[in-house]
Amino acid sequence: MLPPRSRSEGGCDDPLSGPTGGILLIIRTEPADVGSRFEDVRSLRIDLERIVVTTPTGQVTVSTQPQSLILDNAKADVIVAQVQAPAGEVGQLRLFAAGVTATRADGSEVALDPDEPGILPSWRNTGWKISLSDGSAIVIEQDELIGLRATLDFDDRLVLQGNDRLKVKPTLPAELVDVTPEDGAGVFADRLTVVFQPGTTRARVDEIAGEIDASVEIAPVSSGWYRIKLPVSAPADVAVAHFHSKSEVRSVLPAVNFGVFLDANDDDANVAPLELARVREAWDVALAETGDIGSMTTRVAIVEPGWFDLAHADLYLNIAINQGELPLGLFDVGPLGGDGVIVPAEIAVFDVDPPAAPDGVISFRDLAIIAGVPADCAAGSTTIAPCDFNSNERIDAVDLLSDGRWADLRDDDDFDGDPETYRDDLCGWDFALNDNRPHGTTVDSPNGHAMVNAGIIAADIDNGLDIAGVAGRVSLVPIVVAGAGTELGDPSTAEAFAPDILFGDSLDYLSRTTAVHVVNVSFGWHFAKQGYAPACEADEQDIQTTGDVPDKEPNRVFTQGIADAETEYAALLAGGNDTLFVLAAGNSAHNIDDANLYSVPSEPLAAAAPNATIIVGAAQSANTAFSWSNHGDGMLYAPGGPWIGLSPGGGVLAAVPFRGNPYEGTSQAAPLVAGSAALVIDVRGLATSASVAGQRLLDTAVGTVATSCPSAAGGPLIDSAAAVAP
Repeated sequence: MLPPRSRSEGGCDDPLSGPTGGILLIIRTEPADVGSRFEDVRSLRIDLERIVVTTPTGQVTVSTQPQSLILDNAKADVIVAQVQAPAGEVGQLRLFAAGVTATRADGSEVALDPDEPGILPSWRNTGWKISLSDGSAIVIEQDELIGLRATLDFDDRLVLQGNDRLKVKPTLPAELVDVTPEDGAGVFADRLTVVFQPGTTRARVDEIAGEIDASVEIAPVSSGWYRIKLPVSAPADVAVAHFHSKSEVRSVLPAVNFGVFLDANDDDANVAPLELARVREAWDVALAETGDIGSMTTRVAIVEPGWFDLAHADLYLNIAINQGELPLGLFDVGPLGGDGVIVPAEIAVFDVDPPAAPDGVISFRDLAIIAGVPADCAAGSTTIAPCDFNSNERIDAVDLLSDGRWADLRDDDDFDGDPETYRDDLCGWDFALNDNRPHGTTVDSPNGHAMVNAGIIAADIDNGLDIAGVAGRVSLVPIVVAGAGTELGDPSTAEAFAPDILFGDSLDYLSRTTAVHVVNVSFGWHFAKQGYAPACEADEQDIQTTGDVPDKEPNRVFTQGIADAETEYAALLAGGNDTLFVLAAGNSAHNIDDANLYSVPSEPLAAAAPNATIIVGAAQSANTAFSWSNHGDGMLYAPGGPWIGLSPGGGVLAAVPFRGNPYEGTSQAAPLVAGSAALVIDVRGLATSASVAGQRLLDTAVGTVATSCPSAAGGPLIDSAAAVAP
């Protein structure tokens, strides 16, 4: 959590000698109960002079910057200061004040004199003591920032002496809070997302960051978005001012690791959600009109904070092959060959997959037919199909990426003028490791969240394995925005997360590379301003939400950073592809229409592509939403579960579900919509008008899915069959 910073003025403190770390001190205020004798205290103003830490060897002054700290009699978190402290064990933080003033509800002020006998704490003598409630030491690690949150409960900490004299108990209990979620979702206090102008060199980025001893933690592949790690000596608001002073910097955004929107569930079937959305009837329409269910010409990108099993028996045939990366050495041959260009007639020679052949697309379905029995790699392949490198008796993306004829170290569809980026992006991209292998490195790499969503969209139909994907035949483009081995978390867990920097790169890639018709995004985060007042389901409101974001206070980390997000997302989509974005609404029971709530990436994406963005809530039945589903006007609801995912390696009827699913969540509602959009694009011939397909899904949705919040409007339920029908 990163709440508002209190105002401060004055000069800087001299740096401490020896190894240091940082403490972000937060005070959480808990309001007095209704009817309490302290209910009429509106606020306390603490005029701080200095902050001291106690160590085993004595006291160390860590801040002498005067600041006026306002603590309102309301539930809120307020940043007091970010200070350097000696590495090692710290017993207490002590706040010394020049004065303390209580403001009553009628506006009158009562000054508490620290020198008057009987008034506590003695700010000039011993300070206001803050320590961990369990009595343990606060451990400061060198060059790392920790969060320390003290609690001021107005009923517990205030004391009425006599009839009208207030005093405050001299101690505050505290707890450690995670302000640097390196291994999970959340907002960082010691990192920023800095967007540099096009053409800014990496050397200049390093130079600008180095001026405040900051450093690049994650560099972009092509987008210009950098994650900058700040030193403990530079609070975020100071660093924001520094970066904004540079002409090379376009925007500074809060650094966020997006979280996934799912909940585990013990039920087991996909029949109910498919029937609720009328997916089977949509398949009947597709068969009647086209002779097939889906088409390999329709490309759906799935952006996930974890790896995929590209060789899965129920998925491999629908993994997309980038047509812009078809190797000249295999396709620019024969009577028309040798001119350095692959023409449709050369593709048609190998485009053999019935019943749509030729559809102009080379897919794994074509390669399976061409290969017949996959060739043993010891003998080598005599066709364009690779040999069976992973020995699973089928030709899949792992085999393709292992074949030097296909992975020829060329960026054949170079869209950014740099032949070193996105080389051999044959089957998607891993932005965490910046390579062309979105399937990880071991058999345990695939992520459950990624695989259940991939299965909902693109599991093969009628093959007797696992489940049936909504889209039937489709070219699924797997995009990874987190990965193990990069200090970004373990993508094989359901708790995987997506750094905003990597997501920005993925948008830049998808908007400029070979056309993608639909993009599914099942993760996000929320910022709640101080004025946000949730109406219901209060126990869900803190999930994947940063609360108490300042509205009118001069905190550029959030106020300007959030405003700049819409500009930067629009810039990422400047490639001009007609793409439909399908985004999970979130599982925090929020009203996403509330002006005091801001959801990323859904809101900036919706602002950048207002006619090509669908935000999806989770329906439990035809007329009821799950209680945890976010809600708002204009949303589309789809079945949120229970969803069975693909079993490890491909099983029969999902007898061994993938990593603890079935799942429920808006994370799973979104891919049903994405898969339905793919069907609409194929059947209704909207390959060049994906946004029209999205509007068709909205226009044909039925009924009203009521939310669990009586004051919140519901929304319509997707009807896949009606959307596909003439």
